[in-house]
Order: sequence, then structure tokens, then C-alpha cells
Amino acid sequence: SVSGIIPGGSITTDMLADDVISILDSKADKTQPLEQEISFKSGWSNAATSTYYKTQDGSCTVNCSVNGTGVPNENLIASLPAGFRPKKTVCRAAHVYGDSGRGIAEAQILENGDIIIYSAFAFNYVSFGATFLVQN
Repeated sequence: SVSGIIPGGSITTDMLADDVISILDSKADKTQPLEQEISFKSGWSNAATSTYYKTQDGSCTVNCSVNGTGVPNENLIASLPAGFRPKKTVCRAAHVYGDSGRGIAEAQILENGDIIIYSAFAFNYVSFGATFLVQN
């Protein structure tokens, strides 16, 4: 059975392709997210450009490469502003380098935006990346 009338009498592959392109164009996010540089706490500075940005779907990406004087245990290096904070604490592996060598540490981004590095040894460089859903 026919539920409607097809213009021109039939559907061509060009008509289907045009419909798909039209649908994708209407759904596509055409604006690039604005990358912002992370503001570090005293004693920490960029080793390379460290940024964060939020997409229109509500996810935030943080890329961090920083120099400083890290101690074994807890190191508060920065805080993300409201609107870029995770719904719950995000934990990621971080790469740390120091006089005693290289190793893996834990980077945590807390619900209040604090970025904390937990390391088993002193370090002077850390890098990590994380993507997460932001708070409403």
C-alpha cells in the first residue's frame, strides 16, 4: 500500500543522498568549542599549552602538561571554573617525571573543580588528559 505520493513518481539515489546530507547538516555542531588555558596555582606553570573546553553536548576535555615542584602524596595544581566541573570525581593516570625517574601518578578532578595529582615520589613535571560530563 502507498501512504503518500512521491514527487516525480519515484525516489532516486540522489534524492536519498540529499535527504541524508540535509539531516546531517541540521544535526551537526558547526561551532568549534572555545579552548581556554588552565590557570595554575602558585608554583605551577605550563610545560606546553594546558587547556580545557566544553562541547555543546555537555562534555569537557582537559589536557594538562605542567611544571612545578610536586611532593609525594597530594598536589593541588589548578581549579576548573563552574560550568566545566565534573558530575563526580574523575580519576585518570598521569605521567610524572622527577630526579628519581619517571612514573605513573593519579590525576583527580573533583566536583568542586580542583585538579589534584597524587604521586608516590617527588616530581617536577606531570601530564594527563581527561574527558567527562559536566555538572548541570
